[in-house]
Amino acid sequence: MKVNRKSFVEIIGLLRTYLISYFVPGKQRRLQNLYRLFIGKDDLCFDIGAHFGNRTAVWRKLGANVIAIEPQPKLYAFLQKKHAVDPRVTLLQAAVSDKAGTLTLYHNTRNPSISSIDKSWVQEKKQDAEWGKFVWDEEIEVQAYTLDQLIETYGTPAFCKIDVEGAEHKVLAGLSTPIQCVSFEYLTIDRERALRCVEHLESLGTYKYNWTVSEQSKLKSSTWLSAHEIKITLEGMRDERFSGDVYARLAR
Repeated sequence: MKVNRKSFVEIIGLLRTYLISYFVPGKQRRLQNLYRLFIGKDDLCFDIGAHFGNRTAVWRKLGANVIAIEPQPKLYAFLQKKHAVDPRVTLLQAAVSDKAGTLTLYHNTRNPSISSIDKSWVQEKKQDAEWGKFVWDEEIEVQAYTLDQLIETYGTPAFCKIDVEGAEHKVLAGLSTPIQCVSFEYLTIDRERALRCVEHLESLGTYKYNWTVSEQSKLKSSTWLSAHEIKITLEGMRDERFSGDVYARLAR
């Protein structure tokens, strides 16, 4: 069977991401140690932007029930092969945003991990000196739900992970009730979006915060920070270029 250049490039991109997700030595064990801080047996978890499902796989090892949500067709097909037979994993081929309906996914076939539903985020990255080399070369129409809709259907999760390339604040904007524990991705060059996530969470309840850097699976602070403190921390990253995740948990 003849494979055209675009298909070949996409296969290479998917393979690269798959290897990073599952075959970095010790990564799955480190993720288990991290998520054990938030997730217990029989807890309900939302994996928003499930990608290749490595978080879903870790949470299942911790005994959780998982709603895994991924809009990209090829990634969703992989999730089906890996998790569809597991009765404690529910798969949805969809996006999550501030409004339900049909959205456009701006797909990067070479680097599927930076596909996004946020057009403004994609346009900003095209203007960036480093990100400008990337091309979002395909548009896919996808079904979108809000977090409120997911909670109404499946229940309130104990933990919700959001990794949707610049649209994290849109996901949280569709949430009107607090979730016990939430994580969302940040980029140091997109601090404003992360700050909007913090502000929305604080409108729902009082949270404490921590963060990780890049793909490291260890919280950076030995103590949990207030909203004001995590905002100062994020603002202090203005001269650096990396990504990571902010973790938020309701204050007791």
